[in-house]
Amino acid sequence: MPSAHRITRNMQRDAVIALVGEPTQSNNADGRTVGPRDVYKVKREGSCTVDEIAITYAANNGPIQEILQRCGDVTSNENRSVRYAYHLEFPEVFDQLSPKMPREQVMAILGTPADTRASNTQSMFIDAYTVDGAPLDVWYDKAEKRVYQFYWSTRHVSLPRIKRAELFEPTDRP
Repeated sequence: MPSAHRITRNMQRDAVIALVGEPTQSNNADGRTVGPRDVYKVKREGSCTVDEIAITYAANNGPIQEILQRCGDVTSNENRSVRYAYHLEFPEVFDQLSPKMPREQVMAILGTPADTRASNTQSMFIDAYTVDGAPLDVWYDKAEKRVYQFYWSTRHVSLPRIKRAELFEPTDRP
């Protein structure tokens, strides 16, 4: 169904299923700490032709807690795993950033950093920004001046940020 892009934070499992259909697999967790985890298969273009989308819900029929997207095509050597935690929505500017990006490119997107400081690792340095009112630390490799990692609001940011699939296509169970 072409309505997966309407999945939002705090959405309950029955509302997600109403939007995108029944999952290919479902794992009912213990219910005390984590709720069910539904897996969908999504067709995509590129070296990985099928993605697995796993949606984890909070305990006691709570809302969406996290979406994990990874390559589910065993014939692909694309090693891709993306996590989207709904309890922290990342600003859209993160869609333009990527690991190993040169510092000049990051500065073209984010502007001049408010501060540049040494890290606790000799081979790294940090540019400090403020994005949507929260601190963003961009860690760079000193030698190459390329992005090593991002921390926004003290949380590690995995990029690329998950793109919600336009079409969820449940496949036959193996």
